[in-house]
Amino acid sequence: SMLQAAPGSNVSLSVVAGEQRGYKVFENGEEVPPRELPLQKAIATGQEVCGSKNDVLLPDGTWMSLLNYAVPLYDEAGTVRGGLYVGVDVTEHEWMQKALRRAEERWRTMAETLPNLLWTCLPDGECDWLSSQWGKYTGIPEKELLGLRWLETVHDDDRQRTLECWKAACADKAEYEPEYRLRRHDGEYRWFKTRGVPIRDENGKIVYWFGSCTDIEDGKRAEETLLEAARRKDEFLAMLSHELRNPLAPIRCAAQTVRLLCEQDASLMRAAGMIERQVEQIGRAHV
Repeated sequence: SMLQAAPGSNVSLSVVAGEQRGYKVFENGEEVPPRELPLQKAIATGQEVCGSKNDVLLPDGTWMSLLNYAVPLYDEAGTVRGGLYVGVDVTEHEWMQKALRRAEERWRTMAETLPNLLWTCLPDGECDWLSSQWGKYTGIPEKELLGLRWLETVHDDDRQRTLECWKAACADKAEYEPEYRLRRHDGEYRWFKTRGVPIRDENGKIVYWFGSCTDIEDGKRAEETLLEAARRKDEFLAMLSHELRNPLAPIRCAAQTVRLLCEQDASLMRAAGMIERQVEQIGRAHV
């Protein structure tokens, strides 16, 4: 049997001490006295006991969890003459629940230590959880940003685009990767890169959305600095090319003049041709 007793034996904890079995019943870590057991309470009070749980230490040292149901039994005169007890073994269920709680605690701990702003949403796109970093960053309690109220912290110029992008992701059941500015608690806006993915069950149905917002403000500023530096470099090279080409024009004109005036002097003609070729090469090198 569940209580490791032979069929037909007396397993009651309320029998005389010499006949008591080796198992013990606990509730919230404390051993339950015999008079407080579900069956004894039902008989003593004349009321059913339904839904309570007990942990049972069995003779071999293993533990079992029981879901209790006990009712009093009456005779024809309405007097309680006994009781009926049913215990459902929920050990595996309790173990799974404890394992799930431990996993959730580990997840929460990990989520709270990351610098990213983490979030989850229901399949329809309504936000149902925000990590504490949201409250620290925005200065607004997380519960006040649930649903779609988090959009209130998005920059005015980015809000409509962000909302449309989120609605499209929910409709298409596709990943969500926008960039937008979020208002910090001091009023400053910083750029964030957001990535959200749909989490699906074994049938492919979306169970919830999970996402992370990463601060990319410093990267944005570095990118702008590089673009500005590239723009200034191009302007400088254009100016340098212009300055280099313009001084060559008078030299080219002088060489052509020598050709016109000194057609009979072979050495001058060769010199003028050499000057023209050098000017042409310098001009092409700086285009």
